[in-house]
Amino acid sequence: MVSTANWAADLRGSFLGMIASCSSSQEGEVQGPLLTSVGGSDEGMAAQVTGSFSYDGDCLRLGDYPVLWPEGTKWAGPEVLTLPSGEQVEVGTQLHGGGGYLNVDAVGELFGEEVADAAERCLGEGDEVAVFNPGSEVSVAP
Repeated sequence: MVSTANWAADLRGSFLGMIASCSSSQEGEVQGPLLTSVGGSDEGMAAQVTGSFSYDGDCLRLGDYPVLWPEGTKWAGPEVLTLPSGEQVEVGTQLHGGGGYLNVDAVGELFGEEVADAAERCLGEGDEVAVFNPGSEVSVAP
């Protein structure tokens, strides 16, 4: 039986290798409380990122996690987020999309230290960041 920790480490390692093979480095941007990836990819993590969108005055969250949104996401603050599709969502909306959860070190390796530092300031009790795959579609959960 594979432990959850080993499975998660293997998944993280596979994702890091996959992203590294697609480009020398992904980029990310910090725009106030909004953390975004830059560009897109045909590949990414196979899990689903899901949760209630919130804003605590300093950080955008999905559930209990700071979140890295795909490029094209815009923050109109303090209550409205515009998804890359143009759909506007309010705080409290349930969202989902392709991606996964990465620790801050992995976020730094993939999206840059500026993004990792901003995400780290927003961590809750855990050390993971919700990451939508670069270029992925984020939708309102049914």
